[in-house]
Amino acid sequence: MRKFVTIAFSLTLLAFIVAATIGPQISTGARCSSGVDCEIGSSKITSLTLLTDVDVRIKNSSSGNVTLDFRDYADTTDDDMAHAILTTNCTTTTTGAEDCDFTIGVVEAGAAADTRFNINADGGIAIGSANMDAITLVTATGTVTVDGFVRGNKPLRQLSSGTLTANTVNLATAAGTYTLPDTCDAVTGSWVTVVVQDASEVVIIAVSSGDQLHPIGLSIDQDHVIDSAGGASGDGDFITFVCLALNSWYTTSFGGVWVDGGAS
Repeated sequence: MRKFVTIAFSLTLLAFIVAATIGPQISTGARCSSGVDCEIGSSKITSLTLLTDVDVRIKNSSSGNVTLDFRDYADTTDDDMAHAILTTNCTTTTTGAEDCDFTIGVVEAGAAADTRFNINADGGIAIGSANMDAITLVTATGTVTVDGFVRGNKPLRQLSSGTLTANTVNLATAAGTYTLPDTCDAVTGSWVTVVVQDASEVVIIAVSSGDQLHPIGLSIDQDHVIDSAGGASGDGDFITFVCLALNSWYTTSFGGVWVDGGAS
């Protein structure tokens, strides 16, 4: 009998020691109530590891997004908002035909999280936002390969007629005459690219007084103006001129249809 009491006392003491040792760490480990948030962990837990043989799944039980947000409590007192958010949203929910978008958003200047990366399942991929200053791509070789055509939404200059700007991509937004700048008078090396915004409009390119135009690769007489082909061309047709000799502009590349517009 005495031996049994001794063993029982020893087990009770061991349980007390274990509870006293780890109890404070796990006593607040999980707090869940129906209809409200479920909180797992506490400030006394340094890390939480999920280990499975296959995967970890996060599901929602009602319609809407599946969201995983991160809150940096240690570095800000603004704890009532998500500081970075990963969101999955299935826009087409038919079984076997789901289209599910994915976004990454971050907080800037205390505002609501701003989407900086978006994958549209049945559309494209958008990177960046109007609130960003720059996007930097870094590779081991310094080379970035793009399988397709890269087009800027906002050329450095848009104009509807008049003098083109040197060393700039100029977007011609209307039919009219556009004149190459006089930067070729005293020094060589400047360039001008013209992009046609609307295929239905004829863009006429002429030179300044005293300059010559050399349309290499085009069936256009020297010193004649160069015209886009109107309806025969396409949106985004372009042509580039380089000042290779004083007062002499040469065409170095072009895309689309460009025709002889006659003597200037």
